[in-house]
Amino acid sequence: MFLKSTEYALRAVVFLARNRAEGKRFGKKEIAERLNFPEPYLAKILQHLAKNGIIHSAKGPQGGFYATSETLNYSLLDIIEVNEGLGFLKQCGMGLVECNHDEPCPIHNEYDKVRQSLYKILSEKKIKEIIDDLDAGIAFMKFEATESNNRHSHHHDH
Repeated sequence: MFLKSTEYALRAVVFLARNRAEGKRFGKKEIAERLNFPEPYLAKILQHLAKNGIIHSAKGPQGGFYATSETLNYSLLDIIEVNEGLGFLKQCGMGLVECNHDEPCPIHNEYDKVRQSLYKILSEKKIKEIIDDLDAGIAFMKFEATESNNRHSHHHDH
């Protein structure tokens, strides 16, 4: 549904937020390995997130990317907005460029409801809640790249 870079951004932020500890920082190489993402691509995404204050970065031998308690208060929508903007909330459900309120596509009015509920879900779901859900075992996200995982996930990435 979102750009691949946005999927990476969301998962990287959750990873960093869940692994935040005093002074703990992660290099782009380690994050790429842990999440099974291509490193050069991920590096750009992380820098952009840091520049926009979602996560932070520090230079030097103890440097790397890290999350703070502020990171926990961002919603999924905040991260999506920083990464790709909110154009997906304006797009036609059938992908028609000329679709609008005056000349709606066949699913225009129904899709408006989907759009509104999507906005609500993404704007209300904070990183903190996601981590609470993961820790409580009521939601799941794989963070460790495993051999079997690598084989299965390859065809999704291209």
